[in-house]
Amino acid sequence: MTNIPFTLLLLLWLVVSCLSVVLLVVIARLPKFREFKDLEGKCAELDQRHSILEPQVRESAQLAAQLEQNRASAEILRTQVEKLELEKLQLEPLGRKVAELESKLSQKHDDLNEAVAKERNLREEIIRLEGAKKAEEEDVKNRRQNLKKLNKDAEELYQKHERIRHDVSVARKDLEDMQIKSDSIAEKVIYAESMLKELKEEYDNRRVILDEITEKYSQLKGECQALEKEAFAWIEQIKALKADHRNAGGVDDAEDPMGDLWTPYFKETRSLSNEVNEEARMNQLSDSLKDRGLVFANRTLNAFHTALKVADISPLTVLSGISGTGKSLLPRAYAETMGIHFLGLAVQPRWDSPQDMFGFYNYMEQKYKSTELARAMVQFEYYNTLAHGGDLKDQMLLVLLDEMNLARVEYYFSEFLSKLEVRRDIDPLKITDRQKVEIALEMGHGNNDLDEVRLYPDRNILFVGTMNEDESTQNLSDKVLDRSCVLRFGKPKTLQTKQVSQSSGATAINGMLSRETWMKWTNIGTQILSKDVVDTIEALNQVLDLAGKPFAHRVGKAIGNYVLNYPGWISGHEKIALADQVEQRILPKLRGLDVNEHHDAFAKLSSILADLDDPTLAIAFENGRKSNSRGMSSFIWRGVDRCED
Repeated sequence: MTNIPFTLLLLLWLVVSCLSVVLLVVIARLPKFREFKDLEGKCAELDQRHSILEPQVRESAQLAAQLEQNRASAEILRTQVEKLELEKLQLEPLGRKVAELESKLSQKHDDLNEAVAKERNLREEIIRLEGAKKAEEEDVKNRRQNLKKLNKDAEELYQKHERIRHDVSVARKDLEDMQIKSDSIAEKVIYAESMLKELKEEYDNRRVILDEITEKYSQLKGECQALEKEAFAWIEQIKALKADHRNAGGVDDAEDPMGDLWTPYFKETRSLSNEVNEEARMNQLSDSLKDRGLVFANRTLNAFHTALKVADISPLTVLSGISGTGKSLLPRAYAETMGIHFLGLAVQPRWDSPQDMFGFYNYMEQKYKSTELARAMVQFEYYNTLAHGGDLKDQMLLVLLDEMNLARVEYYFSEFLSKLEVRRDIDPLKITDRQKVEIALEMGHGNNDLDEVRLYPDRNILFVGTMNEDESTQNLSDKVLDRSCVLRFGKPKTLQTKQVSQSSGATAINGMLSRETWMKWTNIGTQILSKDVVDTIEALNQVLDLAGKPFAHRVGKAIGNYVLNYPGWISGHEKIALADQVEQRILPKLRGLDVNEHHDAFAKLSSILADLDDPTLAIAFENGRKSNSRGMSSFIWRGVDRCED
């Protein structure tokens, strides 16, 4: 019980204390209340300011967001900085090494400066040494020259020494042989002395016989001289009698000194044909040859025909190749089918002058010894008025020089070939012009009317030659090649074994081809070459120029004339004609040239052949280009085999 009041008292004290505290607080808070009122006013004022500052707060918020982003970027940069610091820590050893290297570099720089100074000194020393070296080299050069001279002298002395040793050795051997021979000769001398005695006796006997024979020879010689004088007197007397007989208007026993020349070669006369169709005649020729069993490519026939048509600028057509390919038969068959007179001349190895073709005047017989060609030309003489002949001047003649290169063509035909070429540049109606081409046949002296006979080889006379490719023939010179069309006949792909008569299948013709018709066939009129043809001819000349064998206007005109005269009814005739001319004129001139030395020329020609679309010719060219002769890279031209289409 005693404890309760104490508790109450304690509680009471606590209540009083709390109230006192509250009271004190209230009293203490009175000023705060007034301040609170003041604060409320200020709050209202602040609210008003807050409404004013709110946009600025939002802007600040945005700036805060941007600041946060910047803080993130700063964090990233801090991370990178930490990484760089880490790398810096890792690079510190390298830095130390760099410092060491810089120190060494500085040292090296000092060393380099020192080396430069030494180099400068060395250069000065080198200049000094080079001067000394030059002087030393000059001295060495002089010493070498002296040494060379000494070596040469020593070599000569050595050679002399060797020769002397050899001579001594030979002399010793000869001495031994001579000793042996001396012993043998000694024995023979004894025998010879005995024989000499016997021969001397025989000589004395024969000397007596010789004196008798000499005396008889002197008598016979005097008789022979007397007979020679008597024979010469008789010859002079006969000549005087013949001269008196001719002056008196008589005819000697030879009747006419030109009688042999006036004898006609062609005795049968045939009328002229009215047919002028060139294509029909060529087709007829092909059929006629096939009927005879002669196989020729149409390309070959067209080339042969065109070569004859351009005889005005290329007077000679040459058929070359192996024996037995029909080189001689083709001209004969062509002449028969076309209606052209044919004259075949077999060239002899002894031919060495134009007289072998046209004949000569025999002064002993006082007669002109004519040839078949001269007699035929008299019959085909078109412009000159002769005592006889001229009966066939309106017709055509084809002359075949068979195996023409058995003799040197330049000896017997070259001068005449040049005359034939001049025909295109003269007016045959003018005597002075015509004389540049005419063949003057000398008729001897003593009668002005018989001093010479002049024959004009007109365009109605065509010349063809054949050549066999063997060791017995001569090569044609460039002069002849430039004035010729050369056709080659190679090995036939198929051999003809059937025997056919020469007259078998011969096609009858309606009369002989006239000179007028032939002139129409060869008259190109106002035709001009295309630009492609002209460019190709120029390119071919550039090829030959690179090979050192350029051609001039004559060959250029000949190629162009061939192209214009090629049968126009043939498709692509211009390229075919150009390919023919490359085969006939260009490639034969390249024979024997070094392919490697003239590589550019052969390469350019290969390009030209590719444009001409003639694979057969291109293959033949490449084969010749790749041929080797005795290890040399020479161009070997064997021609193109066009035996069959």
